[in-house]
Amino acid sequence: MWRDMQSMKEKAFTFLDPEYMLMEFCRGLLKARKFSLARNYLRGTNKFCCLGMRVLSFKLQGNIFSLLQVLVTLKRIIMPYFVLELVRADQQLLAGIIVTKSMHTNASLSLVNIAESSLNRFLKKQFEDEEGRESPDEGVNELMKYGVVGVVELEKKAITGKEESFLAMASEGLVSNGQLESEVFEPVIIGGMVLDIHATPSTPASPRTTTPGMINYVLGGVARNVAECMSKLATKPFMISVLGLDMAGNMLLDHWKSAELSTKGILRQDVIKTAVVSNIFDVTGEGAAGVASVEAIEKYLTPDWIQKFKHNIHSAFVMMVDANLNLSALEFSCQIAASSNTPVWFEPVSVAKSQRIVSVAKYVTFVSPNEYEIISMANALTGGSEFSFSSFESDNIESLLQRLKPAIRVLLKNGIKFVVVTLGSKGMLLCSNGEPRFTSVDHEGYKQDVTRRNLYKTVASACPRKLFSDCTKSETLLFAIHLPALPASVVRLTGAGDCLVGGTLSSICAGLDVIQSLAVGIAASKAAVEAEANVPNALDLASIA
Repeated sequence: MWRDMQSMKEKAFTFLDPEYMLMEFCRGLLKARKFSLARNYLRGTNKFCCLGMRVLSFKLQGNIFSLLQVLVTLKRIIMPYFVLELVRADQQLLAGIIVTKSMHTNASLSLVNIAESSLNRFLKKQFEDEEGRESPDEGVNELMKYGVVGVVELEKKAITGKEESFLAMASEGLVSNGQLESEVFEPVIIGGMVLDIHATPSTPASPRTTTPGMINYVLGGVARNVAECMSKLATKPFMISVLGLDMAGNMLLDHWKSAELSTKGILRQDVIKTAVVSNIFDVTGEGAAGVASVEAIEKYLTPDWIQKFKHNIHSAFVMMVDANLNLSALEFSCQIAASSNTPVWFEPVSVAKSQRIVSVAKYVTFVSPNEYEIISMANALTGGSEFSFSSFESDNIESLLQRLKPAIRVLLKNGIKFVVVTLGSKGMLLCSNGEPRFTSVDHEGYKQDVTRRNLYKTVASACPRKLFSDCTKSETLLFAIHLPALPASVVRLTGAGDCLVGGTLSSICAGLDVIQSLAVGIAASKAAVEAEANVPNALDLASIA
């Protein structure tokens, strides 16, 4: 067959690149499961000293920085046994390589070493041409020596459907000992890390005097709470936030480290004053008043800091932003996510800050407002004040939906795909145009850890997909489903909404659909209201199953 293809090239297709022909020929062998034969043919070509198939090549121009931005496109070729990486320097050097690695055998690094020396010569020349720069020997040696390992990790994550540059990730410090950092592919959470001070009186408080009670330091912040909840459900979120070098910052960071979560995205400077919120509760546990000092989040969590982690956002299963971000940071984050089709979850935080949805609505997949926040968001999006809401305890869910429907439609009309309205003790409403169809991760074939896989199996068996008829397929119809809250012995209500979001996002990352994921979120919020902390220590799969 190979001789026939060569003959066809000589007679009719002289313009074809021999390596392109070899690639197509070996693709057919792989499709026929002739793996050994394919490998033998691959060893027969030495044009680039390659042991693989030439998939793509990129010409680099300029210096080391352009080199590190080359896009390495990875694709699964018929069967996921082969991983390919191609790096091409320029026409003069022609230091392109392809490394093919079986997922079941150890690959030789000899070809990588050959390419390493060539690439080193090129990089040295680039650096010598630029005054004040040092030779990159050490960094390039490590990158090229272990590059194949990183590519294998990328292939394992190919289920995300994202294309990322291994070299570009290395330039951002995302490669350690040749291994891609695990957080590259985990959900990204951007927002506030806050120390909450909770004051609860033992008896009804009186004005202008002190009242006996309890004062507790509680780790908080909407984004931080969501991320911690996710971490307890077998998801390792990558947090982008800011902390000061003060007592509050030390408490928050120490806890983060104890949970074995990455701190790379957390900016710490002595000029930053860690965000602190003081909440006063009544004797029933409901919030009565509070004072927030969170200016540092808006001032220091900037686009420049977020830009450093754009590769985390590009490859993330999902990104959540809270409305504590300033408008420029919020919009910048969402634009990065949109450029790689990373789903975005917007958490409104408060009635006032919920209006920040205006500049990012077109990028947002999910929002999770309460009844008052959704009215504020709708008014902001329409530029008026035509929507209003007043709560009545006697409201049943159907009448509540009818009153909120105009505001819900405004959000959906502005590009938001899913509106999750939190209703406190009444549960929540999920609304979308037509039946909700969203799964961030294709579970089949995705190599998850045991806990996350168990989460998927447990929920999928108890709450199967496609529970609804096809009558809501039309995207012109409003789909709304009510998920009631679970009975709970209420201790504190502050972390319920955050754990709802955290549980939902973890489940989406495990491969569950929207409704299945929200069911997990509701179970997580039940655990939250029964605990003193914003995120319960005992939260795990067993407690929410």
